[in-house]
This record gives sequence, C-alpha cells and structure tokens, in this order.
Amino acid sequence: MEEHKQYIEKLQNVSRETKEGISTIWQNMNAVNQSCREDIFTQQQVFMKLKLQLHNLSVNSESLREKHTNLEKEIKKEMEALNNITNDLHLKDWEHSTALKNITVLQGPPGPKGDKGDKGDKGINGQDGNTGKSGFPGLPGPRGHPGEKGDKGDMGQPGSQGYTGTSGQKGEKGDKGEKGEQAPSSVPAVIRLVGGAGSYEGRVEVFHNGKWGTVCDDHWDLLDGMVVCKMLGFKGPRRVLTSGPVFGTGTGDILMDDVACTGRETSIFDCIFKGWGTTNCNHSEDAAVMCAT
Repeated sequence: MEEHKQYIEKLQNVSRETKEGISTIWQNMNAVNQSCREDIFTQQQVFMKLKLQLHNLSVNSESLREKHTNLEKEIKKEMEALNNITNDLHLKDWEHSTALKNITVLQGPPGPKGDKGDKGDKGINGQDGNTGKSGFPGLPGPRGHPGEKGDKGDMGQPGSQGYTGTSGQKGEKGDKGEKGEQAPSSVPAVIRLVGGAGSYEGRVEVFHNGKWGTVCDDHWDLLDGMVVCKMLGFKGPRRVLTSGPVFGTGTGDILMDDVACTGRETSIFDCIFKGWGTTNCNHSEDAAVMCAT
C-alpha cells in the first residue's frame, strides 16, 4: 500500500508539472499571437496608407490628363478663331491693295498707342466632368472592448467509467454465531468423525451400501475438509491431517481415494474420487479433519 501511495503521489507531481508546463507554453503562445497581431495591424495600416497614396496619385494623374485634354481643345478653338481672323485680314488687305494700286501712298509717322480695351465678357461654363472613381476603404478602427461574459454552457456528457480501485483491507473477524439446532434423529448419518475429543474432529468415515468405511488421505486438503465440516454443520476446517494415525486407525474397507473437492460442493459424495472401494491405500493413511466450532 505504501508503494501504491508513493506511485500515486509521483503521478500527481508529474501531472502538476505537466499542467504548469502547458500553462507556460499557453502564455508564450498568447504573447507570440499578441505580438503577431500587433505587427499585422501595423503592416495593414502602412499598406492602407500606401494604397491611399497610390489612389491619390491616380486621381491627380487623371485630373491632369483631363485638364490637358481640355487645354488642347481650347487651343484648337483659339487656333480656328485665329485662322478665321487671318483669312479676313488677308481678304481686306487684297481689297485695299486693289483699290489703291494706282495711288502712291506716302507712309506717315506711326500713330499714338491706342487705349486699353475693355475687359471681355465672361466665357460660358464648361460641361461637368465625369464622376470620379470610388476611394479605397479607410483604415480599420480601434479594437472594441471585450463583451460581457456569456451564460453558463450546458452540462457535458458523463465521462467514461474509471479503472477499478484496489481491494480494501480485510475486515475484522465477525462474532461467533449461535449453535444450530441438532438434526432430527430420523435422518440417517452418512459421514462422521471418529476418535476425536468431540464431534468436530476425528478420522473421516462415510456410510455406503450399509457399512462404514474410511477415506484415504491421498491429495487430502483444506477444500476436502471444507465440504466435510459443512456437511456436519460446522463453519469450516481448522486443520486437515494426513499420513498419521492421530485419531487412531480405522477398520473395514477404505471406501474413497484421491478425493478432489472444490469447496463449493454440499456433499463429499459430489466430489471427484476414484470410485467406491477403489484404492491403493492402507489404514495408516486414513484422512482426518479438525472443524472450527
């Protein structure tokens, strides 16, 4: 029991150390996961900023492209107007030269600089530009507060049955029971103990075919004595005796030999033996028993 207790304590220590090791590993994993989450969040912010800058550059480039296109259109319109004016001037110059080709004109001195003209009218508003492209999603917001503790979960399934425990210590011997009543005299005896100080001990003799005979002690043991003592109303054998005429030698036939009881029989006649009267023994080998009272 002491070794079993020490073994259990050793298992408990190993289990405790294992739990502590698992707890340390779990804490380290949580720290690593937290660090990874922070690094990932930082990288996501940097990436989103770069995407936003790229988007702004793309928008600015598109705006410059549209301004360049509009400027080209305006320049083209101005060139067309200038061409029209030039053609008109050429036509008028030709008409004047035709009218004055026979007149000799002396070139006079340059005239004074003219006054500054009035400010021109405001031009017509241009057409509305195309709708711009949608911007990139904004950066993720800060992490929210932990939610409230959830309700208690349902009870789990019962675990598997544990191993069978060790047998307990043997209990104390019970009190002696009361002596049973004597069997009616009308029941014929089939077994008796002869030569002892009382009916609880002596040489074993059995009754068969109208005569008494002894039992040889070959293979005689406590299981055989258990059946004999119970047949006589006692608790069990205190001792079995072999190879010695402690209670004297019998006479007559040796009726049973090589008796092999299991201890569960109610009669010695139910036990295995050679057969009635079949033996190689003599009366110096008569079996005997002392029953516990």
